[in-house]
Amino acid sequence: MIELTCLRCGHIWIPRQDNPERCPKCKSYRWNTKKKKDIDLSIFDDLDGPELVTKATELFKNATQKDRETINQYLFDRALKENK
Repeated sequence: MIELTCLRCGHIWIPRQDNPERCPKCKSYRWNTKKKKDIDLSIFDDLDGPELVTKATELFKNATQKDRETINQYLFDRALKENK
């Protein structure tokens, strides 16, 4: 018997058919492809001023909506911390 693992939710199951269409737990049709990684915000740590804005703008162009929200929140939190 073959065990399959959903690369989206981590569910492990024994399939009823050879090539299942979706994960039985999360119902994802992309169960056999990895999720995109979350954006790594450590690249901003050593940047300040114009360099920070340039890098953030660069990443923002090709980012998903979730990543854009993450970048915005990080920059907002950083500005608050620096202005204290």
